Amino acid sequence: EQCLIVGDLNALCRSDYSETEWGAHEQYNGAQGWDAPVDEAARGGVLSLLKDARFVDAHAAVRADWHVPPWSAHVRDDNRPPYRIDYMWCRAPAGAGGRR
Repeated sequence: EQCLIVGDLNALCRSDYSETEWGAHEQYNGAQGWDAPVDEAARGGVLSLLKDARFVDAHAAVRADWHVPPWSAHVRDDNRPPYRIDYMWCRAPAGAGGRR
């Protein structure tokens, strides 16, 4: 069924970040006494579950250059590394009327 999910999923996707950016997340989390960041696109993660349910990351699908700053779906704060937690995921209708 057609569906749109929009919101703050508080989920990181490792492929959204360069080695340097991911390393900054690891350092920031460590300095806070937190666990290392988790790649939610890995098997069993929330982003992986969305992909398994035939959802598509709409922002990434529409803008091939979305990794180039300024990221429009990302949070920036001078005291921590940039991170993406806001998402738009969509699933087209299945069947004759769908466009898959």
